[in-house]
Amino acid sequence: MDPFIAATAYIAAQPGIVWRQVDLPRRPTGYERPIRREITGLTHWPGWEALGQDLALCVVRDTYANGTVDKR
Repeated sequence: MDPFIAATAYIAAQPGIVWRQVDLPRRPTGYERPIRREITGLTHWPGWEALGQDLALCVVRDTYANGTVDKR
């Protein structure tokens, strides 16, 4: 499974996940700029212990003027 898809599903299932608003990104002329940018992180993401590796993840959520929400 794609780690991003798995992380998005995991975050959606966790009611205690906190999104923190951060500064908006700079974009070149002609690129749409979001009206809000938020981040959240997972410092302990269950299921990776079996591989012998720790995994930390940061997810970025941008909200645009038309209501579209984009997660990366």
